[in-house]
Amino acid sequence: MTLQVVEGEAGSVVIPAGVEGYHGVAFGGYVAGLLAVRAAGADEAAAGVGVDFRGIVKPGVPVPLRADGASAALTDDDGAVLVAAAPRPVQVEAPAAPGIEEARSASGRYLVERRGVIADYTECFGCGPDLPPERGIRVFPARVPGRELIAAAWTPHPSMGGEDGALPPELVWSALDCPAGWAVRVLGAADDMSVTAALDAAVLAPVRAGVEHVVYSWSIDGAGRKHRGGSAIATADGEVCVVSESLWIDPRQPV
Repeated sequence: MTLQVVEGEAGSVVIPAGVEGYHGVAFGGYVAGLLAVRAAGADEAAAGVGVDFRGIVKPGVPVPLRADGASAALTDDDGAVLVAAAPRPVQVEAPAAPGIEEARSASGRYLVERRGVIADYTECFGCGPDLPPERGIRVFPARVPGRELIAAAWTPHPSMGGEDGALPPELVWSALDCPAGWAVRVLGAADDMSVTAALDAAVLAPVRAGVEHVVYSWSIDGAGRKHRGGSAIATADGEVCVVSESLWIDPRQPV
């Protein structure tokens, strides 16, 4: 399976088959990243890009794309917007990153602590343990003792980088999605079936393939069905490369 976005016919894109979180739904972080790079230049990406999810994007099929240099959107065949991106400053600041040993220890506990929840999502593009390293992000976050943080040690597979070794935006943004979801569930009160409604990120420095990083996340606040979380990617030395904020929505309860 290739992880590369395929340009479809006449202004469409194809999210690679298998790049999913929930079954049959294109992975949110991946979709956000491919739109972000089409909606912002380098300076805007450093300040922040916001992506709002309004409908389901399916992988493996052409999805209409609209982009004008200031915004970008994926639509259905009738033109209704499914996902939209535009420059939007990120409002959160990342706390100090956990140490690399703390992150490694947390990743080692991930399967034990979250076994029941991930049982149906072992092939999630972001945090699924059953995908091989060249086919999935494989960020495995768990709580850091003594801090209100979720963390993981993460080394992107060398095949994921470009000629300069940097990951493309869709893979950088993919590493931000699941950790925030775990944070609002473990540290907050979000439902285990909550979904990403918005993802904003500021890319401050490249994320390099084949290099160990610390991915960490935290709960910001929550009310009713809505929950906000933050995520960041840092080098093993603690330099923050990317910071993000996301909104998660719980499913409606049956009446």
